[in-house]
Amino acid sequence: MTGYLYKELKQNRLFIFLTLIIAGCAAFLPIILVMIAEETMAKEAFIVFASSGMLLRIVCITITFFASLAIQGLVFKDDDIKKWGYFVASTPKGIIGYIFTKYVLVAAMCLIMLAASIGFDCIFTYIAKIIGGIVVPYMAKIFLLLFFFQLFFNAIELMFTIRFGIKRGSIIKTILLILVFIILILILLFNPAGLAEAISEAVYEGSISGFMKWGFPIISVILYVISAMISCKLYMKGVDEYYQ
Repeated sequence: MTGYLYKELKQNRLFIFLTLIIAGCAAFLPIILVMIAEETMAKEAFIVFASSGMLLRIVCITITFFASLAIQGLVFKDDDIKKWGYFVASTPKGIIGYIFTKYVLVAAMCLIMLAASIGFDCIFTYIAKIIGGIVVPYMAKIFLLLFFFQLFFNAIELMFTIRFGIKRGSIIKTILLILVFIILILILLFNPAGLAEAISEAVYEGSISGFMKWGFPIISVILYVISAMISCKLYMKGVDEYYQ
């Protein structure tokens, strides 16, 4: 499994680096947009951000997490080749070692996104307090929920990618992402005030439902493990349908 892990880290080092960049955008993109809109980098931009920037912050965080999710789906790039699939099946470590390494890598990228986002968010809140003189709430709870959402989404996507290849799997993922975006847009269009209020309560008062705090994370982790086991069974069926 060490050989697979070395291959994955080398092959996907650019994606890991991009994940760090995206995490930085999750923390700093909102204030950058406010500064551009207000045409100032002074304290006034932070004051405007404190009064009306919460919804923008949530939108930017959500978009960046979707961007990192898209990158995670590329870990099978260049691997959907029949020769590689038959080689994997012929090695002592076999399909299980290969699939579980992929799943470990994707989970690690989710963790990197989570840890880096929280770290950059702490830096941002410190800068906002020192330069802007405002207290900006930490977004760790939101980041944690999005982390488990990524696990949940990847558990579904990776099975389709392994079974049908990255091209057809990416089509399925795109359809799912479009559906999620449509739902988010409808929520933003028809209930922006209610959404902002709910977000404020969750961030400032910690009022996250019991299901989202415990149920959804447990379901996401269990589904991710089950997905890995199912993918081991589906792998050779997918290899037989590869174009190359």
